[in-house]
Amino acid sequence: AHGKGSIGYDGQRQSSVELSELLFKDAQAALKLAPLTGVATWDNETLRLKLQSDQLNVRSENMVTDLRGMKLDVNLSNRALGIGTYDFTIDKGSSEFSTFEGMKLTKTASLENDRFNFVIAQKIKQYSFEKFKLRDVDQELAFRGLDKDSLMSISAVLRDVKAVNQLTADERLKLSTALRNLFDKGFSLGLPKLSAKLEGGTLTGIMNIDVLQAEATKSAFSSAQRIRAAGQLSLNGRGGLDPAQQATALMLGLAVKTPEGLTSKFEFSNGVIKANGRTFDVNENLKFIDSMINAALNP
Repeated sequence: AHGKGSIGYDGQRQSSVELSELLFKDAQAALKLAPLTGVATWDNETLRLKLQSDQLNVRSENMVTDLRGMKLDVNLSNRALGIGTYDFTIDKGSSEFSTFEGMKLTKTASLENDRFNFVIAQKIKQYSFEKFKLRDVDQELAFRGLDKDSLMSISAVLRDVKAVNQLTADERLKLSTALRNLFDKGFSLGLPKLSAKLEGGTLTGIMNIDVLQAEATKSAFSSAQRIRAAGQLSLNGRGGLDPAQQATALMLGLAVKTPEGLTSKFEFSNGVIKANGRTFDVNENLKFIDSMINAALNP
């Protein structure tokens, strides 16, 4: 690897990035990365990084992956905290059973009132897995309102360990305390956007899960009291399901019939799930989940 660098009068640094073709092969795997080129610009706070490579090919006994036309664009306003955007695009890719074209993965990290927000967005023009095909995939995964100090503490502990099950007593205490603070202050996660075109129809969806702020510190975590969730998935048209599959989904209560196709939706509150016209009290089922969560939150 090599490159040329410079420093501006304002302290901004810039360097080109050039990496020759990388080849690796042993008895179990083989890897080929085409020459990598790019440029990096940074100062005491910011970072701008652009990289590109024409091909990455990975083969092993269990998998084969070939990616073409890869580009990485990182633009950080605060590189110490990772605040900014990360864009990764791939022109096309293929594996043993699947292919795709036009994929863009974007991560956005922001900080508001000492709370981190992370949004991961993915777009794919075309995707196929054997006979299953999708077009114009557009989906987002979002984490919002995560307490800054708690996340920084968790990151500091995990950065220095090889595995979560190999922690010292002091590290376990720091990790549990940070997790407890994170949950006590509340946050949300979900899929604010999901859409795709299928053969014979379209698929849309949305889901959100809120972990409510604790009313009192040191209290045991209760999913029934602290979690609220809702979501909906709609299939307009046939959407890849034959009549028998649609009938099965309706019979099992997984969806309800609509003029456009099928819809499945749910709400969770106070230990009760309401889904597609049915109501389920799951308070007893939550006891085991709550015991696992509390074991992680209490040092």
